[in-house]
Amino acid sequence: MKGQLVVDASGCLQVDVGSKTVTPAWPLGYSVRRASNGFDVLDAQGAVVARSGKSADFGGGGVAPAPASYSNLACAKGSQVWAVGKVNQT
Repeated sequence: MKGQLVVDASGCLQVDVGSKTVTPAWPLGYSVRRASNGFDVLDAQGAVVARSGKSADFGGGGVAPAPASYSNLACAKGSQVWAVGKVNQT
């Protein structure tokens, strides 16, 4: 899935894929930190894997329901959930 990370009205991270938004379910250990120009998503080792406003390819796949070990699931609220695998900024 290719898209840009955005924050919705509830403060939740979503991936804008153009025609809709998809809730990313992050693997265990991923986190979000505030950056000077938005926010960064960090993997379990602390490396930046995605940045707000930047396009990225999100490996993985659509799931229903998402595995309980993934984070950001409370943000799904009826939208499609994408269990994130490898992320490549484009």
